[in-house]
Amino acid sequence: METIPAVSARGIRAACFAFCVVGCGGAAPPAHTAAPHIEADSGGPAPVVAEEPPEDPPALVVRVDERIEASPPAEPPLAIWDPDAPITLRPEVVARVRAIARSAPNRRADVFAKIGDSATASRTFMRCFTEDDELDLAGRDELRPIIDRFRRTRVAGRTSFSRESEAAVVGRSVHTLLRGSPSPIVSEVQALSPRFALVMFGGNDIEIGRLDLFAHSMLELVDLLAARGVIPILSTIPPRDDDAESDAQVPRYIAVIEAVARARSLPLIDLHRAMLPLPDHGLASDGVHPSAPVVDGRARACDFTAAGMQHGMNVRNLLNLRLLGHLAGVLASDEEPEVVERPAAARIEGARFARVDTTVGGDHALDRYPGCEGDQSEAGPERRYALTVDAPGAVRAEVMYGGDVDVDVHLLRDGACVARGDRVLEATVTPGAYELVVDTFESDRHAGEFTLLVER
Repeated sequence: METIPAVSARGIRAACFAFCVVGCGGAAPPAHTAAPHIEADSGGPAPVVAEEPPEDPPALVVRVDERIEASPPAEPPLAIWDPDAPITLRPEVVARVRAIARSAPNRRADVFAKIGDSATASRTFMRCFTEDDELDLAGRDELRPIIDRFRRTRVAGRTSFSRESEAAVVGRSVHTLLRGSPSPIVSEVQALSPRFALVMFGGNDIEIGRLDLFAHSMLELVDLLAARGVIPILSTIPPRDDDAESDAQVPRYIAVIEAVARARSLPLIDLHRAMLPLPDHGLASDGVHPSAPVVDGRARACDFTAAGMQHGMNVRNLLNLRLLGHLAGVLASDEEPEVVERPAAARIEGARFARVDTTVGGDHALDRYPGCEGDQSEAGPERRYALTVDAPGAVRAEVMYGGDVDVDVHLLRDGACVARGDRVLEATVTPGAYELVVDTFESDRHAGEFTLLVER
């Protein structure tokens, strides 16, 4: 496999829940004037007002450490979480973001959209990069080129940093921002023609209690963006210190976000992991939103000194900026990564396993499952996963899908069905070898994509 250069911390440090108002205590943002729209799938540029007379923006210079890891891991981590560690993306992610960019070459490489709930609509998210008086890079001068690049281009009078996004709305969950004609997300893409989208959902979705709706909607969202030439940059969600029951659901929603990023080969920020070691988990006093230090009555979410980096929003801002810078360098490079096809995981590992898969093209070995209730036909294709149980306990499997897909989940031991469920299976198990089968109801016409979550 070709080695992907690691980006050093100094060589390129570049890259919710609506119980409080935007910015966790700040005033709600003023309504913005809608920008002229372009066709959603045209890939054409949005109206732009430049600070200087129109000219081609200077090429972004991204300095990359000349050192290359002698023995890089066989597979780089799925997500980044350390705000100062080198960034190494998986080869398939590099290939994917380049393919998305090639599909719509006229998207603006110096524009990004913000898509999410109150934590993304917050005045503390990315806006502090707009002016130097709110910025303390703490020696990270290598971030200057990417900051200047996104400052330079204005759409409807605002930069990407300062724009009040139509697709970042207090109190909203992902499925609500996908609805409408056009939806708020499509409207924002039409207005900006961005190359990138910073995406974080889950805080409000937890309160709805529909993990299946969240999974299906997240896939719909990233597919919608990618089809329009916009690269989604996903993020896991912060802890929920306001409510123990909600916090217990956070790992399940994170598992789905990770599964979506893995299935679509998209860049991912593990904000949850980055915030856990911080004081108060990097959360504001409401226990929901990422915190930012306040100095003389002003939030300082771009203070990247040691003190500033004790706050969740500061960490989030730095991670997003660095990943934007890294991806800009990836798109500017002509070097193609060597993508190694890895076989799909057929074994369930760990206490929590999540995967996006499809029954299309699966086996037709099993049509019925005697031993379990019902005599329904499962004559469509199936996917099978090995499961080894080392100690007595409980297994819960949930299969999530939408549209015309109709699949069921079954647990087998020695070929005999011991439990099944239409969408959710729960069983008490003893040590031994099992097989989990996701099978399609009746025929191939109900086959399709699903998200599987197994917990034990």
